[in-house]
Amino acid sequence: IKMSKIFGLKVFVEDVDSLTKNFDVYFWKPRNNPFNILKSSNIYLHSSSLEGFPNVIVEAMACGLPVLSTDCLSGPRDIISPNSINKASKKESFPEYSEYGILMPVFRDLNKKEFNNSDIIIDLWVSTLEKILSDSNILNEYIKKSISRSNDFDVKKILYKWKKVINDST
Repeated sequence: IKMSKIFGLKVFVEDVDSLTKNFDVYFWKPRNNPFNILKSSNIYLHSSSLEGFPNVIVEAMACGLPVLSTDCLSGPRDIISPNSINKASKKESFPEYSEYGILMPVFRDLNKKEFNNSDIIIDLWVSTLEKILSDSNILNEYIKKSISRSNDFDVKKILYKWKKVINDST
């Protein structure tokens, strides 16, 4: 929330603000079914400093949302850039327009309490977000790619892969 306000965005916080379409960013409490909220969005921003497998990125992709995500230690890169050889991006390579979304620098170093070069990173996130939202070609391409990538995580496909792994190991 603090970072959104630093960006100069109008921030909605569930249970604090009255819901209208006058906000730039919406912060929702965790819920079992995020799809109705995601479907009413234009883009999904994922700003985690640490992840395992961020299901919410796949859920956002299933709703046709372009994804702009931190390239934290694990998770987002595996979904957004599955064929990426470089698992640890160099900071100077951001933004990284990957196959299924855009990877960005992490805001906070987990070993430190302060933000990483916050002004530079904030400017980079803002300019990248502005570029995506103002270029319908980029936006539409990532909408298509998001839907396509989310299909890779279909339950039937995943079950098939698990059965194959189990059968091949016996």
